[in-house]
Amino acid sequence: MVIDPATGELLEIKDADGNVIPSDEVTPDDIIASAGFDETDNIVIDRMLTIWTNFAKTGNPSIPGELDYPLYESGPQMYVELSADAEVKDGRLADEFPEE
Repeated sequence: MVIDPATGELLEIKDADGNVIPSDEVTPDDIIASAGFDETDNIVIDRMLTIWTNFAKTGNPSIPGELDYPLYESGPQMYVELSADAEVKDGRLADEFPEE
């Protein structure tokens, strides 16, 4: 049984022809395809794994030639938004996550 994290609903795992696959024959690739993952998802996953690996190895999560991760400062916070393109953004997170 696989739950779709986006909807919380049971996800029917299907093959390339749209036939439901018995649960004892499901592979991870079947799950990913049935969940609607696409190439953008793969790019984001690879980028995130590279960021965490670089941080674990060097203390710097930057990806040489692609992403210069901002160093922490006590002033305005900078952060990286991961999507099809990684982008450093001004950290005015208070607007998006206001304190209550």
